[in-house]
Amino acid sequence: MSIVIQGKEIDLPNDLQSTNYLSDHEPHLKNRSRKKQLQHIVIHENAGVSASRCKDTLDKKGLGIHLILARNGKFSCHADLINDVCWHGNQLNPTSIGIEVINPYYPKIGRVVSYPVDIIPSKWWTHILGNNKGYVLPTTEQIEALKIVIPWLCSELNIPYAFPTWYLNKTQHRIKRWMLRAKPEPGIVAHRDYWSHSDGRYLLERLILDSAFRHYND
Repeated sequence: MSIVIQGKEIDLPNDLQSTNYLSDHEPHLKNRSRKKQLQHIVIHENAGVSASRCKDTLDKKGLGIHLILARNGKFSCHADLINDVCWHGNQLNPTSIGIEVINPYYPKIGRVVSYPVDIIPSKWWTHILGNNKGYVLPTTEQIEALKIVIPWLCSELNIPYAFPTWYLNKTQHRIKRWMLRAKPEPGIVAHRDYWSHSDGRYLLERLILDSAFRHYND
């Protein structure tokens, strides 16, 4: 049930489950030593069908990720969250940890997987692949796991529990000067908010709503 932080195995909160590369034979994906302070958590969706395929693909491409969140809400840890820089988030690599959520978010992919999926209409943040409109929803287990682990990670890693790209909308799809590798302010972001992908925004929106609900009830 542990992830790796500064060489130590740390249990996740609320009985969330995780395997890791120190004790559970998970691959320790490509990385280099971190030299800059952590400032960001980047949420990805892999447009793939399973955690095992995601690990194999990243390994073959020489890429990396810190955490993978499977469809059943279980994490796997593939890099030290503080010590390791992984290739996952473009200009935010040196200052971020990445969470890859296993979700075949393109309907074209979602319609051929072996498990049932729910598809919603396209939104302003949805990338259209040909005539393939819509978005495959993550699972409830994944959403609930992120709601628990994101605030905890922010506290453990001294990352601001903030959403610096909350203002993006159908008029402004990405941060300004993103094509020139501009960086969002510290906090929690979706990969698509500052790069030419479409992943992570739905999950970020759910986290923003959950944060607002928590503050309203404080």
